Amino acid sequence: MYLRSNRIGVGVLLCLFIVPVALFGGGSQEPLEPAAEAVPQPTGETTVPVQIVVPTGVPAISVSHMASGALTVDVLGYETSIEVVASPDVMGARLVSGEADIAIVPTNLGARLYNQEVPVQLAGVVVWGILYVVSAEPIESWDQLRGREIGMLGRGLTPDIVFRYLAQENGLEPDRDFSLRYVNASTELAPNFITGATKVSIMPEPMLTMVMSRAQSATIAFDLQEEWARVSESGRPIPQASLVISTSFAEGHNAYVAEFLDVFAESVSLAVGDPAAAAEYSAAMMPQLSAPLIEKAMPRTNLEFVDSLTARPAVEEYLRVLGADSPNVAAGSLPGDDFYYVK
Repeated sequence: MYLRSNRIGVGVLLCLFIVPVALFGGGSQEPLEPAAEAVPQPTGETTVPVQIVVPTGVPAISVSHMASGALTVDVLGYETSIEVVASPDVMGARLVSGEADIAIVPTNLGARLYNQEVPVQLAGVVVWGILYVVSAEPIESWDQLRGREIGMLGRGLTPDIVFRYLAQENGLEPDRDFSLRYVNASTELAPNFITGATKVSIMPEPMLTMVMSRAQSATIAFDLQEEWARVSESGRPIPQASLVISTSFAEGHNAYVAEFLDVFAESVSLAVGDPAAAAEYSAAMMPQLSAPLIEKAMPRTNLEFVDSLTARPAVEEYLRVLGADSPNVAAGSLPGDDFYYVK
């Protein structure tokens, strides 16, 4: 198995802020045109290359045991490689062009690709939310957010929509009961909090762990995953990132995909069960993140692979909430039955 990792800017590396970009969706809303894709088959003399693309940050941890070689997809005639990228637009482009066969993407990006007639299927949810409200002083109830200014990355991105929805579910009216201080770049969120420019902020892991190590007064006011589960019909946390498969690849390589899903599920379980090993393997994939930081963040990464049929009610509820606030986030109606891959 081969591993490639795209390099990213120094400022982003220092602040560990590629994670929100990778998970929160967004990017171009232009229609995407999938390339025609042949389905090569292994022969006695050739192998089929399988390209897996994952965003840097928490989703990459899910494949860390695979990337390290500790786990392999043992199907004769296939050669698997893993690419770590910094942008969801890159992942989308890889799927559209046929360069990626399997990818982890923001769940709403998967739905957007499907609705723009890019042939992809959701195999399961991988990351069940990494969003937290961090405060410089103890906050014990949503009502204590009244009158406060809250740091937020990007108006209209999924963290903004999720937080506004949860605030309303808890009796608060955004922009009236509290204000949101939007930043244009993720590199501003942590410095604003650490310097005291904002006293309350929405942050993802592993940014949260880094901030809490530098700001001793920082406390977690709300785990937004728990808050989402409490008010949702499904009772599940936020289905923030999902594993998707090119439809043509899934149809042409059933045996490989079946084995891959088993190995991937084991990789996720091993990462959750042994955070130290997952941190070591992940740091090798992502040199910008240290193993100690990753290990400390692991309890709040909410990694669990849940197959498409089981996760579907939670996914549809999530997409309905996002679409009610901003139709472009999911780019259309709920995906049909053929969006959900059945093993």
